[in-house]
Amino acid sequence: RLLTAGVRGLPHYAPLRDFSTFALRPRRAAPDPAIREAGDADVPELAEFLARALAQRNAAPVWSVDALRSAAGLRQLVLREGGAITGCIALWDQRASRQAVLMDCPRTLAALRAPLNLAFAAARLPAIPARGERIEQAFLSLAATRDDCPERFVRLVRAGLAEAHRLGLAAAMIGVPSDHPW
Repeated sequence: RLLTAGVRGLPHYAPLRDFSTFALRPRRAAPDPAIREAGDADVPELAEFLARALAQRNAAPVWSVDALRSAAGLRQLVLREGGAITGCIALWDQRASRQAVLMDCPRTLAALRAPLNLAFAAARLPAIPARGERIEQAFLSLAATRDDCPERFVRLVRAGLAEAHRLGLAAAMIGVPSDHPW
């Protein structure tokens, strides 16, 4: 609301579209034989795939070969079918350079934190951290599939969550446009 309120001194901002962000709980999963971490030899093809797959999306980043190779904490997973990349997702662990810390929360939430965390654990949901506690999270990013295929997307998210679980993360964040098929 602040950005679109027309505050004097700020540039004019207008919403492009709604965007939904989800906090997902990492979990163990059987490996998908068609999905593996991208190697250095995969990066040029991955950059081309991302350029094609993201070309129609508003404000989508452009990932060059150099950017993919140099992004710290970026674990790129590729889905190959028939020898070609048909999907990708990256687990971007930025904890070495940026941290999310819970600084404060409403009193009611703080008072209910312990019983809620018991219920969340039973439901296999991420726990609410204590004040001042670092949130062990990473981002599922660079999500793209050929033809925006929801089935490929689900397979890639599962693989990303399994990698997050292997790293001991409490949550994996992902955002998608609210009107996207995913």
